[in-house]
Amino acid sequence: MPPRRHHPTFAPALVAVLLLAAACSRGGGGGGEAGAVTRETPAPRAPATTATAAPASGRSPSPAPAAPTPPTATWPLSLATRFDERRAMRDVHTLSEPRFMGRHTGTPGELLGAQYLASELSAAGVDAAGDGAGYLQRFPMTVQELGAVPLLELRDATGRRVRLRLRDDFRPIVSGPAGAGDVTGPVVFGGSGADLAGVDLAGKLLLVVPRGSLLEIANRARAAGALGLLVATGRTQLLKAEARVPDPGAIPMAELSQVGTAALLEGSGRSREDLNALIQSGQPLPAFDLPWTARLAVFLAPPAAVNAINVVGVIRAATPTSRSIVLGAHYEEIGPDPDGVVFPAANDNASGTAVVLEVARLLAAGGARPAVNVVFAFWSGHEEGLFGSRHYVASPPFPAAETELYVNVDTVGAGSGNALSVGASAGTARQLFAEALARLRAQPEPFPIEPSGRFGGGSDDVHFARSGVPVIAMAWSGVFGGPGTIHTPADAADLVDPAKVRVPGVLTALLALLAAER
Repeated sequence: MPPRRHHPTFAPALVAVLLLAAACSRGGGGGGEAGAVTRETPAPRAPATTATAAPASGRSPSPAPAAPTPPTATWPLSLATRFDERRAMRDVHTLSEPRFMGRHTGTPGELLGAQYLASELSAAGVDAAGDGAGYLQRFPMTVQELGAVPLLELRDATGRRVRLRLRDDFRPIVSGPAGAGDVTGPVVFGGSGADLAGVDLAGKLLLVVPRGSLLEIANRARAAGALGLLVATGRTQLLKAEARVPDPGAIPMAELSQVGTAALLEGSGRSREDLNALIQSGQPLPAFDLPWTARLAVFLAPPAAVNAINVVGVIRAATPTSRSIVLGAHYEEIGPDPDGVVFPAANDNASGTAVVLEVARLLAAGGARPAVNVVFAFWSGHEEGLFGSRHYVASPPFPAAETELYVNVDTVGAGSGNALSVGASAGTARQLFAEALARLRAQPEPFPIEPSGRFGGGSDDVHFARSGVPVIAMAWSGVFGGPGTIHTPADAADLVDPAKVRVPGVLTALLALLAAER
């Protein structure tokens, strides 16, 4: 669950940049840095040695919400702990194959992913709850994609040329004031971009280490006549965000990694260390000319109208009712780059998809006879702005007003943190989570779960929360940075940890059973 990136037109596609800048302000080399000179190669991560052992927490668990004394009855915990992470891992590996293309909206891979999920639900004996008598729930969307490989090339006064590399050194931004274009001009460093008064930008490209609203910086740059905008992130890895249809008059923009930023600063007489020392001391960054003429080219395909596809199944209540709970995960993710590189999107979010699918199998095979309808939903249109979950809330198979709980499972298979982070919106959701956590903590098997001090509402849970549905949302901590970083081609199935998948799997199954009992 990347901390995500959604609704206002410009900010969503740039959330990776904004989060990275915020990380820098906390220290640790985040987005406000000017860029490192050397590339860091993370050490490879050892695979899990067992499919069932949960990772031990390296710190004392955070205080849990107030909870009743764990009951002595073994059901439904005995059923929930039968969650099979090995079978879930087979789903992760399947959905991460290149033929699925990241299950991206509007691609053949999205349809292939939807068909796979529908087939697995049917095989498990889960009823269809999509359009008509099927599992698929379609909805219209507009998608914006790059039309060709973007270009960022530098040329100095001697004629020497340096071509920066897509993904490693730079990545285009497409949304709001950031759009298509093929521009060439001198490059000027404009500090943080907060105050461009007195900086001659007419016919030039602007490089900034952003502070404050990137949207406002982009609008100031456009108003000052800048041809394009380059944004230093301070990151060793650049995270891809989905393109959005840009505004009229948009200019080409790109974010830079540490290495990409270092290339722009070369020969300027200013080093990364110099600029970062100013940042750390709180001093303003100066504006100065860079010794490069840059060509920035961003090519866009025409916006395309598509029918995106949610997948929805249900285990119906033992006695007919319109009440329901929903377990959801987005199966759609980042699409291929125009040079053909595919993003496997294993942790984000084949992992959450596999958890919800395996819980559906578990409950169906376990003979659960719930008091409410238990819905299993797999969202498309996620990266473009949570369109799949929004469509479901607007057109649910069971009334939204009688939806008693939504559980969101996102990026739960990998991360550098020690625990699964879980947030509950309020009231009944917090009580239910507290009860589930108390039962799990009474078990000899470790379940490293860290109650979140706040409820973010930053993924597909947001539309349910806005509709008044109690929400529980989970993600593994530490999903940015290190091996398998999400929104990069490194988010591969081999780096998803079955032991980490087990923790949200058992928790999600237990939450569903407890909620369905009520």
